[in-house]
Amino acid sequence: MIIHEEVTFASEFKDLMKQKRKIRIPDKETLDIYEASAYTGIGVKRLSEMANAPYCNYVIWVGSQRLFIRTKLEEYLLSRSSV
Repeated sequence: MIIHEEVTFASEFKDLMKQKRKIRIPDKETLDIYEASAYTGIGVKRLSEMANAPYCNYVIWVGSQRLFIRTKLEEYLLSRSSV
């Protein structure tokens, strides 16, 4: 019985991960560095430098992974004349 429950959970988890990959970038609340790079056209290295700046309020850290808050990143970029 336990094995059946684990298999069901594993298949549900796989389905959930497939759905996650189908979400369009403009619909996501947070973006990883590669998604943020694709979305903004800014290179991964430059985004990494921007995320390490002391004034950066558009990045949250989840463990060692940085996630860009899409709306705040957009606001920041619109307020700047150059990056």
